[in-house]
Amino acid sequence: MHLTRRMDKYHDGSTLEGLKIFSMIVSVASGISVGVFTILAFFNKQSFSLKGSNYYSSAVFSGICLATSIELYVMAQWYQNALRASALEARATELSSNSYSLRPTTSAVVNA
Repeated sequence: MHLTRRMDKYHDGSTLEGLKIFSMIVSVASGISVGVFTILAFFNKQSFSLKGSNYYSSAVFSGICLATSIELYVMAQWYQNALRASALEARATELSSNSYSLRPTTSAVVNA
């Protein structure tokens, strides 16, 4: 949680939203490629090996890319929620310090 205090220096809501969009595009592309490479490996009856030109190695690395892009999306969402919470907390602190201005004055009571 100590990083969220410095997060507003590097990212705001729009950059985190951009990261979420980027991670969704990458996760869709890598999800499709995992399926395609796995199907190609089954159709070519390849044995599982990460050496040479093998479709399984491409499927494995596409799966790693899929997991990483999902993690990027989740972390961007988490930091976006943390930034919103810290902004709400700062606003609530500001309102509580200025709470005297929200009370009705005697002139408002007399005029009513």
